[in-house]
Amino acid sequence: MLFVSLVFAYTVLGPGVNVLLGGRLPPTIYATAPVTATRLGGLVETACFLAVVAVACWILARSLRGVQAPLWHAVTFSTLLVAMSLVTVVTSGSAPNLRTLVVLLLVCWTMRALRPSVRDLALFGYLTITLATVSLAMGVLSDAGWIFGSNIEGAETKGLIYSGLLAGPYSQMNPLGMALAMGLPFVSLVPRAWLRRAGYAFVLGALVLTASRTALVAAVVMLVVFLVSVAVRSSARTVLAAASLVISVVIVALPLSTENARAFTERGQVWVQALDTVRSGAGPLTFGQGTKAFQAGSALTDSIGFVRNHGHNQAVTLLVMGGALALVCLGALIWAAVVRAAAVAPASLAPGLFVVCLLTIGVAETALRFEVFDGNAWIAWCGVFAIINLSADPTGVPGNAQPEGRRRALPTSPRPRVYTTFGRA
Repeated sequence: MLFVSLVFAYTVLGPGVNVLLGGRLPPTIYATAPVTATRLGGLVETACFLAVVAVACWILARSLRGVQAPLWHAVTFSTLLVAMSLVTVVTSGSAPNLRTLVVLLLVCWTMRALRPSVRDLALFGYLTITLATVSLAMGVLSDAGWIFGSNIEGAETKGLIYSGLLAGPYSQMNPLGMALAMGLPFVSLVPRAWLRRAGYAFVLGALVLTASRTALVAAVVMLVVFLVSVAVRSSARTVLAAASLVISVVIVALPLSTENARAFTERGQVWVQALDTVRSGAGPLTFGQGTKAFQAGSALTDSIGFVRNHGHNQAVTLLVMGGALALVCLGALIWAAVVRAAAVAPASLAPGLFVVCLLTIGVAETALRFEVFDGNAWIAWCGVFAIINLSADPTGVPGNAQPEGRRRALPTSPRPRVYTTFGRA
């Protein structure tokens, strides 16, 4: 899918050029690891954005008729974006990030038009391997790929096996770690065994070097769910659905029950202040305070004392920015992804494990962001809408697909199921 590759390039190439040419700066009250913007980086990002728009319009124009995917997902998400944009204008006096709004709408509607099969999701695996390889190469060839103590306070003590934190083309290590963790299940869909094994090594190695604890915990949770699903193959769908439901409850319950401002590496302070703002009626509970609620100069940021950009919890971010409407709408979309992912299990566990990873990340971070489209947004948003709109093509079952011209002959007798890391061989 060319469209997904271009969205990936939009979040990687421009920022990567800025990191290589501009370099990383000391932390400020506005950013923990800012990167110097360069003219070339801006031009590359603009070119990628225009390419995304052009390809999306071409795909949508060709599919004006005949798209069989349900419509309510796209309509619900579009309505939410319009509502959040209007609230942002009313509460902040300025418009939301236009590029982010356009890309989010295009991702939603284009993935509906594409109707990918499970086999097509291997592209996420290829792109994740590419991201890991590029990040490791940047770390080996120069210091540009790393974040050190001069960029983030205490970075030298956070690294698990090195004094620096691998960030690759991104401004911080957490977006890289989250992208690698969410992409890990899709590496299993890569058909060539040697590339799949090398991909696991590169992705896991880069993930450990980021020292992103949220991403590492998500990878461990994903592994546990995978092992349980394989142990009870006949109940794999139930395992995936139950795990997603439990994690969703934790996402909501944890910030509500947190009172210590220093808890969870000071995330408690963000949660307490954000929820107090909501309870005080500073913003409408139904529609929230808009996408700029956590940015510099907002009342919430002033009460927190520093800029966080988001709520460091998916539910908190949604409640503050989009109110109850955002919680209900995005919750419905996530559950639609859970249902669709469970439908293709146990033939392939990759979609379900992606959703589990996405939700686990949402306990302490915000993977699905509305105020900006960068970092891990390419796999978070494209992955969710790809799974929601998965086609029912039987040739898309992993392990059954062969390149054109090399189709396998149908077996004359039943074959026993042999499970690969995340799917069926």
